[in-house]
Amino acid sequence: MSFALEYRKRLLARQKASDVADAEAFPAPDVDAAETSGNRYRVLCALVVAAVILATFNSGALVHYARGLADGPLGPGPVEVSESWHEMMEAKGITRLVEAIRGGVMGAREISWADLSAGLGLGRGDATAAPTGVAATDQDTITSSLPAEAQDADSARP
Repeated sequence: MSFALEYRKRLLARQKASDVADAEAFPAPDVDAAETSGNRYRVLCALVVAAVILATFNSGALVHYARGLADGPLGPGPVEVSESWHEMMEAKGITRLVEAIRGGVMGAREISWADLSAGLGLGRGDATAAPTGVAATDQDTITSSLPAEAQDADSARP
């Protein structure tokens, strides 16, 4: 027998031995078909509920998405259906919740730190005062990360 065939037999024998050792070290989970089917059903139900909630409360986004499908093989049908759905949701007042949440988030994004500290009842000195040991100007704003002593020593150098 040639050297190459002998080497190949030994290599395959080692690989089979390591595969058996891996299988013993990490056994496959014991899952039956009924449990897997039940999990699939739960996930499907969760996805359907999420889709219904999104279609109900965020129907404006559904219209926007459907307009992107108008050039596809379905044609303008999804756009018409989604627009009528959105009009129905607006007529019932369901979309006001999403609009209120969206407006609140946009308002929160535009608020300044001064407005936030005033709204929380923090005085000007409380919200912008320099931490202990940090040099600050007369306006109580932080100007350096150096402690006050180090900044004074640094400014005294020639």
